[in-house]
Amino acid sequence: MADTTPEAELALLLAGTASRRERSGARIAELAERIDEDAFVAFLADQRMLLLAGTRLAELAPHALSEEFKGRLAEALATARTGGMLFATAGRHLTRALEREGIPAVELKGAALAGDLHGDEALRAYADIDVLVPAEALDHAVGIACRLGWSEPATTRDGLPTLHRWLHQPEGTLPVVELHWRVHWYETRFAPAMLARSRLVDGARRLAPVDQLAALLLFYARDGFTGLRLAADVAAWWELHGDDHVADRLEGLIAQHDELAEAWRAALVAIGPLAGLPPSALPRSLRPRGRRAALAWRLRNWDLRGATDQIKANVTLVDGLLAPRDELGAFAHRHVFPSLPFLSDAYGVRPESRVRVAGWRSWHAAKMAGRYGLAVWGLRSGRCWSPLPPAA
Repeated sequence: MADTTPEAELALLLAGTASRRERSGARIAELAERIDEDAFVAFLADQRMLLLAGTRLAELAPHALSEEFKGRLAEALATARTGGMLFATAGRHLTRALEREGIPAVELKGAALAGDLHGDEALRAYADIDVLVPAEALDHAVGIACRLGWSEPATTRDGLPTLHRWLHQPEGTLPVVELHWRVHWYETRFAPAMLARSRLVDGARRLAPVDQLAALLLFYARDGFTGLRLAADVAAWWELHGDDHVADRLEGLIAQHDELAEAWRAALVAIGPLAGLPPSALPRSLRPRGRRAALAWRLRNWDLRGATDQIKANVTLVDGLLAPRDELGAFAHRHVFPSLPFLSDAYGVRPESRVRVAGWRSWHAAKMAGRYGLAVWGLRSGRCWSPLPPAA
């Protein structure tokens, strides 16, 4: 694609599987000679994968990089390793405390995922600790976390949250924790089944490989198919666990969880070429079946092109396109006709005036409808929102 920058194309190649990076070695070296290093660093920073892509590039094309770039990379890596130790230690401390109380607890992302997939807790950017626990044990898990030093805001509502409970340490010495009871807006059965299949390995709970892949695909769908970070995770997963039977295992999950079927199919079709997965991972049987899901994956925006507000709107549109029909009302409440807390945060609306609340809610709905129209218009002539460059 003519308008793909050398910096974006290079990042795409570095995010893929080891076999694709090997095949693309000459192209990677060529692009490394052409890039603007400041623009490349900025692109990777937006993608939150400076260290993963930077270290891979330093290994594949060391002579093309300036000493300044290598110095910045080494400094950032040292800082990230210090932070990674804190996150990894805190995460293990929390999950082991939960396990001792009889609560199955698995870290979903963050330092644990970085260590599992990339072999280094510093190579994946993260800002919190995500832990999955059973829904019925969520209150108990929050209590245990609070005994360990975390606290929960007083504004937390009763009952199950949309996705997770948010905890922090007031002095900021501990990372933020999100205690999940599910991993996507419209699933209630997959998370507990995934937990039931998980196993303790050396004191830490690990998901079954196919469940880890399925969770990564759902995270990608929830992110609206934006960016390269999760593509790099899926590529790393494939290097560890991929074989000719992955598609069969995913089809088995789809048969058990039809509410997630289109999200999984669309995510796999969107992420497969980005990650450099082989054709065996993308059989026709795993392509989206419905028109909404087929439209959703074409909104894939791997290089984060477009205005920030439009990108955010596209993310929510993907959410709506992949939602089961009986969840469309919940989608509209989340993104089109939002709650008062959202309006207060986004527009400073105060609850005293019902007329003002209704006015701002209507204005937000009109704005989102306009942005959704722009997103679909960008798909005219069968194109993807952000297609792959020919070299990939």
